[in-house]
Amino acid sequence: MILGKLRRFSKRLADIELSILTAIFVVAFIVIILQIVSRYFFRNPIIWTDEFSSALQMFIGFVAIGYGILSKTHITTGGFVGKFPSGVKHLITILFDVIFIFVCYKLLTEVIPFVRTEWKIPFGTFALGRGKMFIAVPIGYGTSIIYLLMEIIEHILEWISEGKDTSISNGPDSSEEGGTSSCR
Repeated sequence: MILGKLRRFSKRLADIELSILTAIFVVAFIVIILQIVSRYFFRNPIIWTDEFSSALQMFIGFVAIGYGILSKTHITTGGFVGKFPSGVKHLITILFDVIFIFVCYKLLTEVIPFVRTEWKIPFGTFALGRGKMFIAVPIGYGTSIIYLLMEIIEHILEWISEGKDTSISNGPDSSEEGGTSSCR
């Protein structure tokens, strides 16, 4: 019951984040087309379009980190993890998630002071300060930590529902093909 609610909540979050990423992509696409048309057809480039499109691409990249985790499409070690029984798979996946949380936390503690110092520094020809452009970085790392914590809870609940079977004697799950992990 709790696992089902958590999965539905994760699905809703993934849908919202995908909508945000799609909107940012559409705006970036329009800005890039505007840049191309103004530069090559009218020979009068719009100055801010290059920096704005770069900033939007940065937003897409960092916000997509969290989406990749939430939608379970980020890089996994399925070939390696798939060789183990279900309980060991959960342990390895939880361990990788904890390590990734630590990395995101360390990067987050470094980037927040940087964003603060860059907040009002002009960003080339663009009207916003550089820190406002770099806000995508802590957003990406922060959402990644939240989603990884949700994933750890999901794995623990799955593990509990499977009866905490961690014995190595069972070998790989027979239901899986190609040694991929069902944990992700």
